Amino acid sequence: MQIIRKSDLIRYVSVIYKKQYFHNNKWDECYFGKFKDHEQQYSALLKATTDNEVQEIIGNSGWTRNKCNECNGDFEVTIQVGEEPFYDSATVNLCIDCLSKAHKEMILHGGWDGLLSVSRQGD
Repeated sequence: MQIIRKSDLIRYVSVIYKKQYFHNNKWDECYFGKFKDHEQQYSALLKATTDNEVQEIIGNSGWTRNKCNECNGDFEVTIQVGEEPFYDSATVNLCIDCLSKAHKEMILHGGWDGLLSVSRQGD
């Protein structure tokens, strides 16, 4: 389990950007941003401190979106559970409200054993 903060996503976006577009000691040639090249965009990302700044530099919200996989909202904080995130991993990010609802459901049905018996009734 890990806490995911939007502020951490913002802080590390420049690192991730460089990993994606800088190879063999040079920036990739393919570039379609609003800056002259990847290096200028990367320099701007190094200075970004807000979600809006990153979105303006990159052109979309995908780099800093902290999505709850249950309600699809974008949150300042989510809780990540499951496997280490990878292409085909079983990983879920949940906002506090959805995590709380899941906890209440579990208690309502008597914990894991209760939830398992409810799910078996539907089989």
